[in-house]
Amino acid sequence: MEKFLTTLFLSESVQRTIEPKIVKNIVAKGSIIIQAGRVNDDLFFLEKGIARGYYYNDNDNNSDNEITSWIVSEGSFVAVPHSFCGRKPSAETVHLLEKSIIYTISYDDLKEISQNNPEIAALKSHWVEQYLIRYDERLRALRSTSALNRLLFFEEHYKELLNRVPLKYIASFLGITPQTLSKLRSERMRTERKHSQ
Repeated sequence: MEKFLTTLFLSESVQRTIEPKIVKNIVAKGSIIIQAGRVNDDLFFLEKGIARGYYYNDNDNNSDNEITSWIVSEGSFVAVPHSFCGRKPSAETVHLLEKSIIYTISYDDLKEISQNNPEIAALKSHWVEQYLIRYDERLRALRSTSALNRLLFFEEHYKELLNRVPLKYIASFLGITPQTLSKLRSERMRTERKHSQ
């Protein structure tokens, strides 16, 4: 817990205030931590593991119609902002792709602490800013470029996930089919081998 709290760059007195409100859990691979249709009541921090947010295409709850909206790993906060901040049912489900170590604080506890503490309020503001910046970068890169450029974006910004996330989820995140992703990766490997000879 102490290691996690120091990553937040909070004063010791604020750490003492927030610590009793945070719960550490080891959660199994495949666990759903935020369910679509329910209000996202907790903010999570991933110490270890990977989380994926997804929704269903055409409201068809068939796994073939899942659209991956985001993927994050260690050192990331996890929430569905429109649900967590807006107190509305989530449009996304979030599940863990690996056995994970997560820290959890409830919306109510975070709200109570941040009302009385400018450091926590600033941390919340920083989290929202970082989310918006990543969302903007991701939206532009993934919706306005070629499939190859989307793959290059993923390799540059999510390199640590390439061998940890199933290709079908990466393909969905990039807005391409798994077959197209495999083809692009094969072509890139052939090109890299030619250049290295």
